[in-house]
Amino acid sequence: MVEFLSGNRIRGTSTERTMGSKGVSLTGTQTTSGTTATSLSVSINVGDHINKALIVCVTQQSGSTTSVKVGSNSFTNMGITNGGSSGTGSQRTEIWYLLDGDITNNAINQIDWVGSSGSRISIGVYSLYNVNQGGSSNTFTFSEAYNTSSSYSNQPNGVVNSVNSGEFILDILSANSATQPTDTLAEGWNILISTNRYAVSQYNLTPTTNNDMSYSNIQSAEWAWSGARIKSAPVLQTVIPSGTTGCWRELKREKITSAAMSVNVTGLPDKRYYMVLTDLRMSAQTEGDCFRLNNDTSYSSGTLGRFAARAYKNLDKSTQSDFTSKTKVGWFGEHPHSQPAFSVGYLANKSGEEKLGINQAVCCNNSAGTGVSGGRSHVKYVPASLTTSISEVNIVNGWNNYDVDSEVVVLGWDEGDTHQDNFWEELASVDLSGGVADTLECTFTPKKYLWVQAYMQLDGSQIAGIIRFNDESTGSNYSRQRSNNGATGSNENAVNAIDVRGGEGKNRFENLFIINNASTHKLVIGDMMVSTEGSGSSGIPDKTEYVAKWTVTSEQINKITFSNADAGSYGTKSIIKVWGHD
Repeated sequence: MVEFLSGNRIRGTSTERTMGSKGVSLTGTQTTSGTTATSLSVSINVGDHINKALIVCVTQQSGSTTSVKVGSNSFTNMGITNGGSSGTGSQRTEIWYLLDGDITNNAINQIDWVGSSGSRISIGVYSLYNVNQGGSSNTFTFSEAYNTSSSYSNQPNGVVNSVNSGEFILDILSANSATQPTDTLAEGWNILISTNRYAVSQYNLTPTTNNDMSYSNIQSAEWAWSGARIKSAPVLQTVIPSGTTGCWRELKREKITSAAMSVNVTGLPDKRYYMVLTDLRMSAQTEGDCFRLNNDTSYSSGTLGRFAARAYKNLDKSTQSDFTSKTKVGWFGEHPHSQPAFSVGYLANKSGEEKLGINQAVCCNNSAGTGVSGGRSHVKYVPASLTTSISEVNIVNGWNNYDVDSEVVVLGWDEGDTHQDNFWEELASVDLSGGVADTLECTFTPKKYLWVQAYMQLDGSQIAGIIRFNDESTGSNYSRQRSNNGATGSNENAVNAIDVRGGEGKNRFENLFIINNASTHKLVIGDMMVSTEGSGSSGIPDKTEYVAKWTVTSEQINKITFSNADAGSYGTKSIIKVWGHD
């Protein structure tokens, strides 16, 4: 769908998609209890995930809950069940939930329970992800059951029904029983709080449509039971045309959890081609990013290593350096450089041949008003046996440690691949088939890695292609470095947009990659060519290499605007596409 707006503008987010789900996943559980208490706390590490939820189950006798919180963020109650034959007894079960926006990612979260007038209290927590974030009935359905058993009769027999594929079910049982309850599913916990008081929870990661969540071995007990169906987060999936197979597929990634001088992606399957994405962070402001394959530090003869490279920095070919017979070579062109840094590279892995690579990189000082630096490198690896395949990608810092969360992602492709799970999901597509325009606006779900292509057809005398993110056009949050036709790079710092090349009477095509972390500068690597339409094979195109940054650190990019401020317009063959992945 393309929407035409006032002021000769256009917005589009269309692509053919289906709704899918990754399925709710479990990170872990934690519990605590007390015979008498007005407050209890339990902590759990939620891991590095999206669409998280914390589900807290409470049991108590003759009491009530005042609040359940993480910090100042309050949980929402799903439901409360009291025991006894009529549901008015003293045994009590409660289920509460908290969604991703109130949870600290990749960290230990402390859950604080406050209540009054109760005894024999327990709290347990499930840490989940890939959970629907809509809240209320979008996130869960609640079930309850209660009774009083005589001898071993009237055992808990709660059910959770109408469950869809990818959803998660759990329950919580409070039983005044002389014997320990026996569960029938995967056990979350089974706590003896004090004499004759049990709190038990069970769950199923792969439930059927209708689920009996029964217990046995309860004797002479009043019991209360609460169950919940946790719904999975919807996922937009690009529909790949029938017969299309073998796209860029994620093979492996490595994100370091403690400071280290290298990031190593090991155990790679043998593929003909690899695409390598790096997200490197460092507080020391000095990095020397080097490249190695298979962690090969051996020597081919004497003191000579097995790697060679040609690289240049600042998008300036006069700075070119050649490296021969090394145990590692520069991957970023600039060595050393400042942080953060982002690169996109490609490797050819043909058996019997030298392993060849091309890399583009951008780095910057992580402060507003400063510039960016772009580097290019071309590398080769000559293993002892040319039949050796690439099995490991090593990014090695020759100066200092990389910070926590530095990451290397390796994608692969092979001629024989038949998979259809493309790493690059189409997020937005805009074309101007409905009429010329001066501004194209792509709005999309933000992802950590973005890939953008744009073709701007000239309609009229002259067009430009000024880039802005999230409608941010005031202040001085953009910087860029560019090189036209291989000339010395020029910089434009602390400005209100990315002006890649200026205006001219030519058609334009751009290909760019963006690292899109919310809390760091957004870094851009771009290539562009322009050509005069109708000039034929004698018309030599012009090229621009560029890098850029956007220094806003409070949000991710979810909108890209290409603006033309010149006399012409973008023609009806103009098109922009955005792909992305976390």
